[in-house]
Amino acid sequence: MIEEYREQGFRDGRKQGFSDGHKQGFREAAVRTARSERVKGIKAICDAYEIRLSAAQQQTLTTAELDQLEAIQASLLSAKAWPSE
Repeated sequence: MIEEYREQGFRDGRKQGFSDGHKQGFREAAVRTARSERVKGIKAICDAYEIRLSAAQQQTLTTAELDQLEAIQASLLSAKAWPSE
């Protein structure tokens, strides 16, 4: 009897872990998609305002978090220039 409960606990744990893994995967995919779209938007703004990105600015786009990208985009739209650091 105890063995049956133990096995059921293992099965339930695996199901929960699988479900949690799927949810985390979806969240990570959503963040990657949002980042990618934000970078595309920033590059489009730079093209529209004829802003040439330096290698350092390109690197920033590659490594910045989503909130940093949002700040860069807002600055580009308001100042029509890459934000100064």
